Amino acid sequence: MTMKKYFRSSVILSAVTLLLLQACDRQKLPDLLGPALCPSDNFVFTLPLNVNVSSVDFATGGSAVISSQFSEEVDWTLNIKGSTSGALKTYSGRSNLVLINWRGNAMEGYPFYTTETCVIELVLACREPIQTSLAVQPNTFNDIYNFGYVLQNLDGVAQPTVITNPVGANMDLPNSGIKNTPVAASPQGGNYYRMVGSAATATWYFGGVHTNINPPTALDTLAPTEVYFNAFIHGNGTTNSLVSFTFTQGGSKNINIPVNWTGWKMVSFKLSEANITSVAGISGLDYSLGAALTPGTSAEVDLDFIILTPHKPFYAL
Repeated sequence: MTMKKYFRSSVILSAVTLLLLQACDRQKLPDLLGPALCPSDNFVFTLPLNVNVSSVDFATGGSAVISSQFSEEVDWTLNIKGSTSGALKTYSGRSNLVLINWRGNAMEGYPFYTTETCVIELVLACREPIQTSLAVQPNTFNDIYNFGYVLQNLDGVAQPTVITNPVGANMDLPNSGIKNTPVAASPQGGNYYRMVGSAATATWYFGGVHTNINPPTALDTLAPTEVYFNAFIHGNGTTNSLVSFTFTQGGSKNINIPVNWTGWKMVSFKLSEANITSVAGISGLDYSLGAALTPGTSAEVDLDFIILTPHKPFYAL
């Protein structure tokens, strides 16, 4: 092939390639953009961002109605963030109306557990966020119908069930009980219940503690499949630790949770999964630490914010 023909072929090939790329770009363009995200030039707020109260006490069953309205349908996100707790609740949708009745619940992570000011932020695409604030008194989570019934809080909220130090031949008693060190504070507050055990021989039980409980009537009437047990549990990342929750209900009914993760995690299960047949029949609850099956090893578990909730797990509320 002569140089002239080679040059002409190269020019034609380059031009064809460019046209194909442009065609591909044009074909991809609608997929990349999708529906219009930004409000039109004629967009206006027909009702500004508004909260119907300046402060709210969630502990007494109060709620805050957050609203706004637009001249057209748009994508929106509403963020509620605690300035002290760092708790976050997010709502989103596509409509011309925002109308939310917030009862103090949070997304997974930190609950709104302290008296604080919350920043409420409305975000629309292509526009500066709009903010307002709300002073809140935290929920004690003894609002049975909306939240649940606290069994153990350890920070004095909702007058929780009295709990003593754990007992057991293999329990490290000085390092067990209500603590605020050495692990990080739980998402619910400063104090947590710590159980540490060690044994020279292989064992499945280090020790534990018993508490008396009496679920309220509002939960008694529900089936065990409709009542959830929720607890923050802290693990040290080993495969050696296990916590057993044993309920007194016509005998002993229990469920074992291997704690094989690191850090705090909320664990939820239906009471029916612990073989409970009647919520009304529950009279006691044991927290027990196991099960180090390797001689000369230890185990540890930290617990906090143990709460019964109706119909859904705590973070699904």
